[in-house]
Amino acid sequence: MNINSLLKDSALYTVGNLLPKVGSLFLLPIIANHLGADEYGIVQSLTVLQSILIVFFTFGLERSIFRLFFDYNNESAQKRFFGTLFYSILIIGLAFVSLLFLFNTLVGSIYNSIDFYPYFAYMILSVYFSSIGVCYTSYLQVRKKARSHLTLAILKFSLNYALVLFFVIVMGRGAEGMLLGILLTHLLFSPFYFWRTTQISRTSLDLGILKSTMAFSWPFVPSLVFAWVLNFSDRVLIERFLGTTDVGVYSIAYQLAMLITILYQAVLKAYSPYYFGLAKNKDENYSKILNSNNALANGGIYISILFLLGVPLVFDLLFKPEYHEAIGLLPILVLGNLLLVFLGLKKLGLYQNKKSFQTMIAVILSGIINVAFNLFLIPKYGMLGAAYSTFVAVLANYLMISYLSKREFDVPFGSNVLLNLFLALLTYFGFNYVKAFLSNDYRLVVQVFLICAWLAYGFFAMRKVRLSL
Repeated sequence: MNINSLLKDSALYTVGNLLPKVGSLFLLPIIANHLGADEYGIVQSLTVLQSILIVFFTFGLERSIFRLFFDYNNESAQKRFFGTLFYSILIIGLAFVSLLFLFNTLVGSIYNSIDFYPYFAYMILSVYFSSIGVCYTSYLQVRKKARSHLTLAILKFSLNYALVLFFVIVMGRGAEGMLLGILLTHLLFSPFYFWRTTQISRTSLDLGILKSTMAFSWPFVPSLVFAWVLNFSDRVLIERFLGTTDVGVYSIAYQLAMLITILYQAVLKAYSPYYFGLAKNKDENYSKILNSNNALANGGIYISILFLLGVPLVFDLLFKPEYHEAIGLLPILVLGNLLLVFLGLKKLGLYQNKKSFQTMIAVILSGIINVAFNLFLIPKYGMLGAAYSTFVAVLANYLMISYLSKREFDVPFGSNVLLNLFLALLTYFGFNYVKAFLSNDYRLVVQVFLICAWLAYGFFAMRKVRLSL
């Protein structure tokens, strides 16, 4: 495959992966306003459980496809490999579904104010039917069928939100309607995924393949579980201490702030192969790596400050008054997501030296810190306590990864990154101090001026970096 084909496929995969996330953000005001904070909080409370259940339903087996598929040299062996994974996931998922429904009272007690029927039931079935497609979508990627992958992503996203909008807006069924729309999307796609997967696999369960695959996959499970604790457990605790209305408000702020991380995850996917290619001769290419890392870190700063200055201009127009408290949570959540950008760049040095175990330990410790701080701060400070807990946990993760990377392959951030971070913080907090003394008209003028100034500064700074690279 030539470099142009590789870049084209990477772009298609990026669009396919980003579409559901970015599309959800564009539809966020419509969905949230029609549901209201309480019912939107119900949906978000169950969505965070959905993201951890899929780990247990699949046991991370689909993650092995990208590494182990090419160990099987002929089509027959590859079909046996896919068949073993596919039917194992079906059986494991069905066992978990049965247990969750059998012990529905215990499962429903996770939340104080959300009934198992219909809410938990819809969510659990959605996870199971979505797991049917994981092998086929992974197959499309290893076989480099980027167009098919993108087409499926577009079709599934379109059907999902058509059903959600129908049940929420037209039928007025609230949170239950949104969860039903998600369930029906996965249910309607499952026959297609089942049919396509049976075409690329053999109906078999090879215990030898299953054993070797599980040996590869199981280390992902604790890392994914604690990553979930780090990113989503705050919603569970907010519901228990404060209620679903607060979950709804907090989720609005969290999802908006996540836009920075979503964009940068896509950038890092494209940047990683370039980074690892340079790092093979790290002494010779050190300056290129240093400049590239610093350029990406500065880009994260520019996006963050523009986000913090720009979102308040439109937030009141997009969201109902019951969500306006979310604005106060944005600064600390955005700062936490900016740290995740820095963290992602630091991790590359550890991955270059194959130190994934150390990164897993750092995630586990950060997850523990997050839960401990949430338990202490949420009862006292509410949603703001959850935001600060997330920031502290991400900061702890960043400090641990920075320490580890210094022992492996460290690429420090330059003085220009620190200067830009200082200027961004000074701009935001300085403006928030000064605006109390300004009329609404002057406040708007200053805010727009600062946005334009940072846009111009960021454009010329990044242009200069691009020319130097």
